[in-house]
Amino acid sequence: MGLPSYQQLQDQVETLKEMVIQLESKVFGAHEHIFPLYFGLTNKESKVLMALYRNNRHLSRDFLLEAAMVDSLGDAPDVKIIDMFIHKMRRKIFDKNLPITIITYRGVGYELSAEGREFLTKVFTEIQEQRNETRMV
Repeated sequence: MGLPSYQQLQDQVETLKEMVIQLESKVFGAHEHIFPLYFGLTNKESKVLMALYRNNRHLSRDFLLEAAMVDSLGDAPDVKIIDMFIHKMRRKIFDKNLPITIITYRGVGYELSAEGREFLTKVFTEIQEQRNETRMV
């Protein structure tokens, strides 16, 4: 096994930056739901996945772009960046063997599978239970 490529290192740095942001958000309570760090999702990927989770239907790339860029300053990137987010999310989900499937509706958008929604509901329930236990201590 050789050394990682420059692009792989760049991806790792970006992932670490986003993990720090997520951890800070978790510590300071900035978000209602936060995905566990082991998911390895960036902040924007997390926003896309949360939009898919909260909306029980297929969502257009435009809708997902708005969800991903809600806190961003400046001009929004091309809507095709959502395809890149989905591609990277699928790779991370596959690598972690998570039971989440993002369904593509060609020319329409994306949707979270029922199994993925059920899995995420369990994850969020566990997170909430852990927070409640921590508050009791």
